[in-house]
Order: sequence, then C-alpha cells, then structure tokens
Amino acid sequence: MAVLTYEDVGAYLAICFGAWAFVTAAYLALKVSGMRRWHSAGGTVTRSGVKRTWLWWAGTDGVEVWGGFKPDVAYEYQVDGRIYSGSRIGYARWVTNMPSVAKKTADRYPLGGPVEVWYDPEKPGRCALDRRVSPWAFVAVLLGGAACITFGVLALQHVI
Repeated sequence: MAVLTYEDVGAYLAICFGAWAFVTAAYLALKVSGMRRWHSAGGTVTRSGVKRTWLWWAGTDGVEVWGGFKPDVAYEYQVDGRIYSGSRIGYARWVTNMPSVAKKTADRYPLGGPVEVWYDPEKPGRCALDRRVSPWAFVAVLLGGAACITFGVLALQHVI
C-alpha cells in the first residue's frame, strides 16, 4: 500500500483547487451568459454609501478577523406594476481594504438618482445594476487554475 507524503497531499490539493477554479470560471460564464437575456427597467437609488464588513477565517493562530469595505447601494424598480428592490451592483462581490475604492463605486449611484436595473424576466426580483464581468476576471481565474494544476502535476512527478 502506497503512503501519501505531505508533498503528495499538497500536490493533490493544488490540483483540486485548480479544478475548482475552472469550474468557478465555467459557472461564472454561464451566469453571465444567462444575464444577457435579462430585461431592463428604470429605477431609483434608495441607499448609497460605504459599508464596513468583516471577514472571518481560521488561521494558524486561531480565528482571524479582517475588516474591509464595500459599496452599499440599494435601489427600487418596477416590473409589471410591482415594485421590487435590490442591492446587487454586479455579479461579482468584492471587498477592499481601501474605503476610497468602495466610495468611488458607490458615488456612481447617488442617492435618489436614476439607474438602469437589469432583472431576470422569469424572476424579476433577481437583479443587478451591471451585467458585465471583466474578461480579466476569467483570465485571472483560468490562469490561477492552470498554474495550480501544473504545480500539482509537477509536484506529483517530483519535478519540483
């Protein structure tokens, strides 16, 4: 019976993470593709600002907490006579450690200002202000996934 070393486990984890990155990119591509069929409606910004958020994860020294910032935008729009509300700006969710970056995004949507809201015609409550995802997001995820898989395969072959 073969015994796995820590290096082998690390290599397999890298391959799994790389595969996960490819699945994530494919899922994101499908979501974005589906959003192209969404309809638009005029809306009004009901909240615009920056929100402090906290992320928790288990580190080597216990649970670590990191404070970040994200734009906090909400809006209302009407579809077939019914009023809906939403808070998603785009498909990607992000947090930054620079409040000025989050504020710059929030400032694009001033309180009381008009917005174009994109919504799923099958589920009008599913909405976003921006249907686009940067192609660089796909490139970054795919390159990261390819690098992990390559590293894992080379490590299993004991090349590195």
